[in-house]
Amino acid sequence: MPVPWFLLSLALGRNPVVISLERIVGPQDAARCSPGLSCHLWDSDMLCLLGSIESATGPVLVPTHLQTELVLRCRQETSCDLCVRVTVHLAVHGHWEEPEGEEKSGGTAELELKEPRNASLQAQVVLSFQAYSTARCVLLQVQVPVAQVQPGQSVGSLEFDCFEAALGAEIRIWSYTQPRYQKELNLMQQLPDCRGLEVRDSIQSCWVLPWLSVSADGDNVLLVLNVSEEQRFGLLLYWSQVQGPLKPWWHRNLTGPQTITLNHTDLVPCLCIQVWPLEPDPVRTSICPFKEDPRAHRNVWRAARLRLLSSKSWRLDAPCSLPAEVMLCWQLPGRDPCQPLVPPLSLENVTVNKASEFPVLEGHPNLCVQVRSWEKVQLQECLWSDVHRRWALAWLACLLLAAALLLLFLLRKGRRKEPHPCHTCRALVDSFNKGLERTIRDNFGGGNTAWEEEKLSKYKDSETRLVEVLEGVCSKSDFECHRLLELSEELLESWWFHKQQEAPDLFQWLCSDSLKLCCPAGTFGPSCLPCPGGTERPCGGYGQCQGEGTRGGSGHCDCQAGYGGEACGQCGLGYFEAKRNASHLVCSACFGPCARCSGPEESHCLQCKKGWALHHLKCVDIDECGTERASCGADQFCVNTEGAYECRDCAKACLGCMGAGPGRCRKCSPGYQQVGSKCLDVDECETAVCPGENEKCENTEGGYRCICTQGYKQVEGVCVKEQIPESAGFFSEMTDDELVVLQQMFFGVIICALATLAAKGDLVFTAIFIGAVAAMTGYWLSERSDRVLEGFIKGR
Repeated sequence: MPVPWFLLSLALGRNPVVISLERIVGPQDAARCSPGLSCHLWDSDMLCLLGSIESATGPVLVPTHLQTELVLRCRQETSCDLCVRVTVHLAVHGHWEEPEGEEKSGGTAELELKEPRNASLQAQVVLSFQAYSTARCVLLQVQVPVAQVQPGQSVGSLEFDCFEAALGAEIRIWSYTQPRYQKELNLMQQLPDCRGLEVRDSIQSCWVLPWLSVSADGDNVLLVLNVSEEQRFGLLLYWSQVQGPLKPWWHRNLTGPQTITLNHTDLVPCLCIQVWPLEPDPVRTSICPFKEDPRAHRNVWRAARLRLLSSKSWRLDAPCSLPAEVMLCWQLPGRDPCQPLVPPLSLENVTVNKASEFPVLEGHPNLCVQVRSWEKVQLQECLWSDVHRRWALAWLACLLLAAALLLLFLLRKGRRKEPHPCHTCRALVDSFNKGLERTIRDNFGGGNTAWEEEKLSKYKDSETRLVEVLEGVCSKSDFECHRLLELSEELLESWWFHKQQEAPDLFQWLCSDSLKLCCPAGTFGPSCLPCPGGTERPCGGYGQCQGEGTRGGSGHCDCQAGYGGEACGQCGLGYFEAKRNASHLVCSACFGPCARCSGPEESHCLQCKKGWALHHLKCVDIDECGTERASCGADQFCVNTEGAYECRDCAKACLGCMGAGPGRCRKCSPGYQQVGSKCLDVDECETAVCPGENEKCENTEGGYRCICTQGYKQVEGVCVKEQIPESAGFFSEMTDDELVVLQQMFFGVIICALATLAAKGDLVFTAIFIGAVAAMTGYWLSERSDRVLEGFIKGR
């Protein structure tokens, strides 16, 4: 995270808040020293290796203080890079030693003799510079006249120009002598970004075109585009790939000044920005400003994933190329460290998002793949963990399937909309009335009418008949009906024995008056209020009153198509009044594109729908493709439709187009060439583009690919003869131990079968038999789980 500007001002030395920076012309490094000293910069960098601290046998030079200053290294007036100038202050450490076995007077004389011969004190000063993914070490030779050598005294300073660094980078600088006589000096600081530099127009990383700048805002990054209000331009954020085409991430066509915020978690080193004006054949300019950003490098490692595809192949997935080396090693489960087996795969040979194979080794669960970077293990995967993971995934898949089935069951059950209590009550009353009719038909219908009338008068209001009717009122699966019947059973008995003559309408007495679940027709709600339009014609007869006939609902009218208003007494949008009287209204549809009209003809339009314009009392389609209303992408073209428009993709052969097909291209895409007025595919296979042995070219749309001839397969980019393995049975790879387990299983199954037969089908012994078979099968599978799974996958 960028440090506050106040703290940054304390860390940057002489120019805390940078207003103007000194310019250095040319790419060469240089060294200078203070008066009285002589210094020389070695022509090439050295390896950054810290030796052990040694004891000084006499006076030596050591660094005592480090200072930094920001400068600009310029190749042209407007092409500069930020550079760090380093100043090292030196002092004398230690004393002259007297030769052993001599008296002090003799030693003094000898010292006086030595000083003229050793006219200067020499030292090699190392400056080490490190930023994320960048490291340099330079060596400076310095000489100090003996006359200036005073133990503990400062002798002057060295100045080095300079270490190039990225804007906003976190840097670290060390200084020590070679050999080392004391602990090295070190300095760590955060460099400013474009926001704090008045000279940012001279630094290419701060601008794309003259009107785009990239700056920091706390944890976020701002893309600021300073253009005129009318300027239209395209902006593309994409991931630049070392191999293959770029991967678009975010694309917009914009107008006028813009400030776009990127979260620091979205930054990766290969994230690039491309801008271009929206005009024919525009010049596209791209920059990738986050290549040296420490946050971007941390994010790409967080997103990286290492996968083992089979027993002999692996794949490293990441959004960008990774500065890493891959190593094959051997590790026992739960033990460290992983012991290397073969030399690691070097940085230049590690490719991301592509499967790679191990060296020719016999597969073993203890084999691991390690990805190392910056002397640290970033990722590691082992075959033994992959075997365990496969079984864990199998169990997890089963659990997820069971959970999904349970969830589906619950959702389907939940979708069954529960009926309103009033509707349930009405259905119960209807079923009760049908039961009354059924009991009359079932019990009577003989030839002795006098006897039937005598018996019917007793059975008609009997408890026996009521019980028979109530037993058949609800179906077995209608839970709501059973619940309501339980609540209203006493009321039904009361009505049956005492209220039939007083209240012959059972529905009105039970559902409306007693249980208060329903309302009369044309009313709604707890108080049975009248629906809009009245109880005779709710909603004017052109809609449905919400909650009508129940104690619920809002009473709002859901009008039919073409009608609107509180009681559906008006014509809706796109309709007009064809007829109206005191009680009825007829609404008819307007002419197609009319939103409001006074009649059915085209000339009766008063207002047009979206995408149409009123012209001489007629609605005319607007051609959005000829106006600024259409907003299509750079690789799309506009097609006008009735009342709207469509953006359709250009042909694959086109890089921008004016219409459909390869004949309407503005420019041809890579892999295509213009022939006449069309962009046609280039057949790259006509030339020798696949020179490998046993390799042939296959032309594709806009490109080509090199494939192996029949009988060969590609291994690490080389076509080798495909070896067809001999067919093997499922049990052919079993070990001796596994055969013993299988034999034990077999005898155990026989014994359990005999015990089951002896029990003559007793359920207890049957359960024991099934449990024993399942247990032994599970034990055998667990002993060779990896072989079983691999055998089933390969069909063996």
